[in-house]
Amino acid sequence: MDLLDLNVWFALLVPEHPFHARARAYWERASDPFLVRVTALGLLRLLTNAKAMGGSWRRPSDP
Repeated sequence: MDLLDLNVWFALLVPEHPFHARARAYWERASDPFLVRVTALGLLRLLTNAKAMGGSWRRPSDP
């Protein structure tokens, strides 16, 4: 089981992130990636933060 850090998840889910390709390569090699609740909450916080997303953020209610 691989417990991925919030930074890896963020880079993995944001194609514009400078480390997206590296995070994706890690993801493809990971034996069993695992997301814990506190990391999911941090990820939600970053994905809905305009500054962290560089202007391409989304509201939780957006499809």
